[in-house]
Amino acid sequence: MENTSDKNIEELLKNPVICNIYKFLENKGTPNFLEYLYKKIRNQNNRVEYQTINEIEFKKLIPLVTAVILTANKIECDMLNYILSPKKNSVLKRLEAGSNIATMHFFCPEIYVVRINSFYFLHMRASETGSVTPGGSQDLVRMISSIDNLKPSCIISFGICYGIDPRTQNIGDVIIPNRIYPWSLGQKIEDNSDNLKIKIKSDKYILSLETMWEETNIYKYLNQYCNGEDGKKINRLIPVSKKNKYSLNYKISCGNINSGEAVISSKHAKEVIANASYIINAIAGEMEGYGMAKECFYYANIPCFIIKGICDWGDIKDIDGPINIILKKKYNYSINELKDKLQAYAAYCAGDALLALLLCDDQRIYRYGLWDKIVNSDLVKTINVSELKKHIKEYYEIDDAEEIFETLIKNNYVNRTEKRDILEIKYTL
Repeated sequence: MENTSDKNIEELLKNPVICNIYKFLENKGTPNFLEYLYKKIRNQNNRVEYQTINEIEFKKLIPLVTAVILTANKIECDMLNYILSPKKNSVLKRLEAGSNIATMHFFCPEIYVVRINSFYFLHMRASETGSVTPGGSQDLVRMISSIDNLKPSCIISFGICYGIDPRTQNIGDVIIPNRIYPWSLGQKIEDNSDNLKIKIKSDKYILSLETMWEETNIYKYLNQYCNGEDGKKINRLIPVSKKNKYSLNYKISCGNINSGEAVISSKHAKEVIANASYIINAIAGEMEGYGMAKECFYYANIPCFIIKGICDWGDIKDIDGPINIILKKKYNYSINELKDKLQAYAAYCAGDALLALLLCDDQRIYRYGLWDKIVNSDLVKTINVSELKKHIKEYYEIDDAEEIFETLIKNNYVNRTEKRDILEIKYTL
């Protein structure tokens, strides 16, 4: 392994994971683009600018929030802000530290409000990775549920994941799961000599997101967005300087994923999980999606989906040595630097896909939720009506918002007949 000749590298490339990462790095402009992205979120001079707002100003914006986006680490958080903020007509505001905005308070180190055109999104970073860890995704959903006047039409888990098959998937490919297998929940572990096995006790723990939220049609549209089983290929040029552009290529796929409370970094662990009872055709693995989805369905009754980019193959410890040989010879940086840059790249691809999804022409992923807000009596009584009225007009580009609001304000509590009539208007727009 000490000889760094091309012959040695050829031998190393027989490993499909090493071969996949090597081919990715050999793509024209990729090392420079990785460096470019990493500097955007790590160099102080390049960091995204945001306005700081106090608790009072923040609460005025809460009723306008259409969707909440959750991130689990600093790279995911900073990359999402970078993706969302540089767009035309966008504003990024951060809630000042120490604010108490929820009746059920958990430590949330960063909370942002992002406005893109006339749409408002809340971005919350968890204090810990994982689902059931204190301050993890499960706690964030409970915190969201306890914030007065926050009625999002959906919650989105955004970030990075590991891929399953380096022969058919690539770094940066984006996964939108429709079924989650929780390998670390309700399992038993069998260890017969060298034969370690994990068995999920029951398939009742499996969450079929497309079944849970079937009435909302969210997963119908997500599957259409992903082009069904074939997946959706993205290929576009990203300006990195006045003269240079990077050819961004990734694929968006729907499928099954596994989710657990530990970082997977060895081939053996990945295989043990893949062979666990009830796990069928998983195409990726991650840590936060299950906790969010479970809380959204059983506790908060808020639709949700997950969107994550592949940053590695779940066996980085097995290939540390061989990859370091290639990195030292070809690119002059370490495996730890590579891991951070691959995470930034994967988060960028996921953010690129999410932004396109949120701003797609039909807006059907979360459009219905705004009308749920309109007919919610608590909102009618407490929000700034003129501000939300203006927002509705911008959102739908309609002129009859005045009449709708006057009816709601007059009655305060909307009865079933009025609610039915108002919801009927939604489908004629």
